[in-house]
Amino acid sequence: MRNIQAPSSPVRHALHLMGATTTTSASGTNGENDNGSTTTKAATTAAQEEAKALMEKVKRMRAEIASLEGKSVEDVELEARQRKEEAAAAQLKDKENSSWKLQQEQSNKEELETSMGSRSNGRQGGGGSFLSVPTTPEEQVIQAANAVERAFRDGKTRQTVRFQLIAFDDTLFDEQQWPGGAQQMYREAAGPLTRQLLMEVRAPTQQQQPRYKNQNETTLSMTTTTADEDEQESQQQQKQKQDANLYAALMKQAPNVTSQDIWDFDGSALITAQAATGPHDDVQALVLPNTDTRYIRDISTIDAAMGPDRLFLLVNPFWRNVESWGFNLLAPKAKAMAKEVIFDDKNGKYEETYVLRKSSVRGEECVALKAYPYKWQLYALLENTGSNYYGASSDAYDIVRLGETDEEPTSSNFTSLLNEREEFRLSKNMRQMQRMMNRDQ
Repeated sequence: MRNIQAPSSPVRHALHLMGATTTTSASGTNGENDNGSTTTKAATTAAQEEAKALMEKVKRMRAEIASLEGKSVEDVELEARQRKEEAAAAQLKDKENSSWKLQQEQSNKEELETSMGSRSNGRQGGGGSFLSVPTTPEEQVIQAANAVERAFRDGKTRQTVRFQLIAFDDTLFDEQQWPGGAQQMYREAAGPLTRQLLMEVRAPTQQQQPRYKNQNETTLSMTTTTADEDEQESQQQQKQKQDANLYAALMKQAPNVTSQDIWDFDGSALITAQAATGPHDDVQALVLPNTDTRYIRDISTIDAAMGPDRLFLLVNPFWRNVESWGFNLLAPKAKAMAKEVIFDDKNGKYEETYVLRKSSVRGEECVALKAYPYKWQLYALLENTGSNYYGASSDAYDIVRLGETDEEPTSSNFTSLLNEREEFRLSKNMRQMQRMMNRDQ
C-alpha cells in the first residue's frame, strides 16, 4: 500500500478541512419537512448560502495553491481528490484486514473445538456480513487486492477476478455503457483497474523470516559447541534477520507495472507487475480473454512460465463456465482444451476470489459481492428519501444488505430477499410516485 502524504502546506491543510466542512453542510441541506414549514425552509436556505460561501472560499484557496506551486487549479483539485480517495482506501483496507484476522482466529478456535469433540456451528469460511460495497474504482481495487492476497496466502496461485467495470471518473451509481465494445471497456475500466490492482497486490513466494532457536535449543548447544561456533551461528542469525528486514522493506515498494496488448480489437492484454524483491514475486494478469482458442493456448503458456508458486490472474474473462464454449465446427476440441487448461488446472482451477456485480432484478438495482474467503453478500440500492434528487451519487441511495448465499446468487435469490423487505414492498416506480404525492401535499 502506498504511503499517504500529509498536506504540504498550512493552506493545503486548511483546504482539506474546508472540504470536509463543505461536504457536511451540503448534505445537511437535503430535503424539507413534510409540512413544508417556513422555519425549515429558512434554515435550508441559510445552510445552502453557507455551503455556497464555503465553496467559493475553497475555490479561492485552490487558486492560491495553484499559483504558489505553479500548477493549474484542475491539477490541485485532482491531487486533493486523490488524497481523499487514498485515505478512504487505506481505512477500508485496514478495516478488512482486521476483520479477516478476527475471522481467522474464530475459525481456528472452531477447528480446535471440533478436534476436541466440542460442537461447532459449522460455518464455512465466515459470513462476511461486515463487508461493505465499494462505490468507487479505488475502493473496489483495495477490496479486491485484500481478497486476492488472502487467497494467495491459502495457496491459491491461479485466481479469477471479476470487477464491476467502472471508469475512474465514475462511481457504482453511474450507468456504464460501452458503445466502443471491448476496446473501450479495456481502455477506460478493465485496464486501469487491473494495473491499479497489481500495484496493490503483494504475492511473496519466498518466506524471508529470521529463524531463531528457542531457549532449550540454545542451552543444549552451549554444552556441545565451541565459542567460535556459537559466534558464527550468531552472525548467521543476524544476517538472516537483516535479509528478512531488507525483504520486508522491498515488499513495500510499488512494483513496475507494464502492459502488453494481445489482440487490440478484443481489448485483451497481459499486465505484469515486476516485484522489487525479484522475479520470483512477479504477478501477471490476463485481461478480458474470451473463448477464442488463442486465449486457451496463451493461458497454458503463461501458466507454465509462471510455475506453481507465482500468482497468475484472469480478469473479467468473457466466459462463465466450461459450457460457454459450446460446440464450434472450426474448433471442435476447444471445450475439451478449456476444461483441461482452465477448469482442471493443477495449480488452482482459477477460482473466483473477488467478484463485484451490479444487475437489475425486479426493477431494483442489486449488487452481488464475493470476497475470498467469505460467502456471497447480496445488496440492493434504495433511494434516499432525505435527498432532493436521485441520480449517480452516493447521497441519493442507501445500500441495503439483503443477506448472503453460499453459491453465486441468482435472480430468484434476490427476488426472494427483496420480497421479504418492507422497504421494497412497493416497486421502484410506485415509491417514486408516492414521494411525489407526499411532496405535493
